[in-house]
Amino acid sequence: MNEHVSSEKPPKSKGKARFIFILKIVISLGMLAALFFFVDWTKLKDAMQVIRWPMLFAGLGILFICMWLMTYKWWLLLGKVNINKVFACCMASRFFALLPTGQLASEVSKVAMLGRSGSGVVVNSFTVVLDKLTGIICILIMALVGIASADSKFTLVIYVVVVAVMLVVLCGIIFIILKVKNGDRFLQRISFLNKNALGKIIYKFFAKTVIPCCGCLTSWCQLGLHMLSGVAFQIVSMLVYSVIGSMMGIRISLLDWFWVFSVMSMAVFIPISIGGIGLREGALTVLLSSIGVEPALATTLGLIATGLHLINSLIGGLFYLPFLRTKREASAAEAAATHAENPGGQ
Repeated sequence: MNEHVSSEKPPKSKGKARFIFILKIVISLGMLAALFFFVDWTKLKDAMQVIRWPMLFAGLGILFICMWLMTYKWWLLLGKVNINKVFACCMASRFFALLPTGQLASEVSKVAMLGRSGSGVVVNSFTVVLDKLTGIICILIMALVGIASADSKFTLVIYVVVVAVMLVVLCGIIFIILKVKNGDRFLQRISFLNKNALGKIIYKFFAKTVIPCCGCLTSWCQLGLHMLSGVAFQIVSMLVYSVIGSMMGIRISLLDWFWVFSVMSMAVFIPISIGGIGLREGALTVLLSSIGVEPALATTLGLIATGLHLINSLIGGLFYLPFLRTKREASAAEAAATHAENPGGQ
């Protein structure tokens, strides 16, 4: 009799995931509590009173444009996939960003929902990694542009140097990927690896995985358009904060918004909270107050932005429902086929 192998996670894994989720909630609430402790409650209450519905609708409208830009820059790497399906994957991934693993769950979910569409799971996974990599480059570009003209105690030479070095390294990685794209010539150069067992494994990895993945990059123009789309995505994302901030009475230059948004975005990448809650508000309060903005206004802006991102994530959950239904139908069909082949369960 065949043994049944369960696909469910073991109790220890479920318990660990639950513990991490609760810990992140505690950290988010703790950071918000610490922030509220240092902010003047009277000024915070006054700042809350300036919130109007047009602010929220404007923010959601800009976020919708951001999602299409996110879709387009990823679609440029996928090529053969229907762009509407890519948009649905991007929207649904926002919902998964609220899970304990955060950004990781968001990126993995995009590959899972896209499935074998386009060039296959391996290449689709590669495009997600490349898309994230170029996104970091775009954030660093914005940071460099903004911080070069910023007048703040956070404008440290060492920060500029670190960001510049990171930018060079990431651009170097992209350059290497494009060089490896010439598969036949590259394989000829590393053919000496076939002389031993370990070398054969490395050679096979490049031949079967790396080079097929790099095939999604057809030209420098494709990568350039992808990068321009990434910069546009980051700038429009920044407008969510600058437009609402302007409506609230926050008056700072566009270049200041460049570096404030970039540093805040890098802070939100830290996987210690749920959806960046606590990190986003704290970063905005510290950074904006350093250039003369009232801390209560900065905190309120962070709370509004978090609320908009949560709404966007919940809307993304609606986009996941068709994928979930398709998955359940496929599982039911597979179970029915298995039962038909082995009606006795032996």
